[in-house]
Amino acid sequence: MDDVLFNVGLAVSAVAVLLLIQHIVSRRSKAGDTGMLKDDSLQLRRKFQHLVSGLAISLIYGSGMVSRTLALQTIAASSLALFILHRLRLHYSKLNDYLIRHYGSLLRANEVKELPAAWWFVVGCGLTIYICGPNRHLATLCMLYVSVGDPAASLVGGLYASTPLYRFSNGKSLVGSLGMLFVCAIITMFYAPTSFVTLSNQDRCFWSIIYALVPTICELNPLHLPLNDNLLIPFGSGLIISYGLPLSVLAICSVAECHF
Repeated sequence: MDDVLFNVGLAVSAVAVLLLIQHIVSRRSKAGDTGMLKDDSLQLRRKFQHLVSGLAISLIYGSGMVSRTLALQTIAASSLALFILHRLRLHYSKLNDYLIRHYGSLLRANEVKELPAAWWFVVGCGLTIYICGPNRHLATLCMLYVSVGDPAASLVGGLYASTPLYRFSNGKSLVGSLGMLFVCAIITMFYAPTSFVTLSNQDRCFWSIIYALVPTICELNPLHLPLNDNLLIPFGSGLIISYGLPLSVLAICSVAECHF
């Protein structure tokens, strides 16, 4: 019983910390009277909130502070609560006005009527933890990809928006994708899977780039899947790295053996 209460208390504390982060970031905003995010191509405050919240979730889970079961239960409850709150605010104008006034600085214009990025992020983390199974290290790595790599891609793409480089049909830029690839490769190098331990530095760099290509392609979304980046990047990365990469390597090795 004591263990159950401790775990519940830990989960509630983690959620409280995340909510406090949202409150602090939004309260210190210089948003206008409507509370909405100003027309800023870089959206630094939103990126900072995304980065800090994502790092908090990644480190809490990656450190082993909470069990996989408790993490999934907490994320499921949080995503359900966010969904209910979203539906309620669409039906009650006073509640909607209050939330927009206090937290609108973290929302894009389209999120006034649609589910916010925070909901997609929470669901994405939950699905990533689920699909990675007991591999806590990989789940954390994939959550770091979306927490750090996605804001990096957006920031670099915004800073060099006028650079005459190739821009994809969905509006995303080549320079932004290269920025994400670089950041995700660095993350992989420093938070490498346990299988990297025995590799040479050259091989470790190579596989870090291979791993980093996965979230970069997920962020680019060449198949135009109707999914938010905050869900697609961690979940897609976890799915492909867990199942796609091993099968690809196995196929390549099989072909190499046949020809050589």
